[in-house]
Amino acid sequence: MHYSNTMIVIPCDGNDDFLDVSSRLWLAQDGEPSLLVIDTFGRLDSNPQLKSRLRDNPRVELASLNLKQPTCSGHVSDPVAYAHDYAFARCHTKYLLATHVDVFPLHRGVVTYMESQMKYGGVAGWGMSPRGPAAKHAWENGLPYPDVNPFSDAVMGMVCTIYDIPALDRAGASWSIRRGHHEFGLPRVQCEWGWPDTETTFAKIMAHQGVTMRFLGRETNFENQETEHWLHARSVRISMQERHITALNRAAALASSWGV
Repeated sequence: MHYSNTMIVIPCDGNDDFLDVSSRLWLAQDGEPSLLVIDTFGRLDSNPQLKSRLRDNPRVELASLNLKQPTCSGHVSDPVAYAHDYAFARCHTKYLLATHVDVFPLHRGVVTYMESQMKYGGVAGWGMSPRGPAAKHAWENGLPYPDVNPFSDAVMGMVCTIYDIPALDRAGASWSIRRGHHEFGLPRVQCEWGWPDTETTFAKIMAHQGVTMRFLGRETNFENQETEHWLHARSVRISMQERHITALNRAAALASSWGV
């Protein structure tokens, strides 16, 4: 079986309906990319049908960190950071594409498109959504986000982001929030409306190492965001809303139309 140059990684912690549909759509991508699903707390054990479908697919690896709550970490995003450090270590392809359980590719050429962006540098994707107190004030009061945001400007998000693994190995890439605390003085806990987050340490390392990151747009907060390439039903883990179900149903219909 032919594999593409890209492994896709999806960390998960519940929301099995979303994982079921998103994994089908990503596996249907042109080039037959491989998929790494990382179950941070081992909750897929309670869904043997989905777990079996993923485990038995020859293009899927299923890893379980089996983390324990509440003593597993000091930061709410530590489990996802652990997952991505594992994914970088495990990746057997030239590129790794990171995404979320609630992100649905809208056409079969998304991975191919993302691979084409690698000619511009070591990382390509959509920038982190606005963070910090000024962004919070703008959101709560229906105001435009500030033009300058020191908490999230020049920080690559993880909704649909591709990484050149050899280049990032040379740059010493990492997601560890603990490392961000010790090396860059970041807070060990989340303290400023979504900051620091999973992507913060990585962005600091990229800036320090001079790695070029190509920004294709910017993620948004607390809404369904759609580009020509993907649909993101953001924040599904915070609270399930009608907009999340609408996105899931639309993605399920797309998967059905693809025959997957």
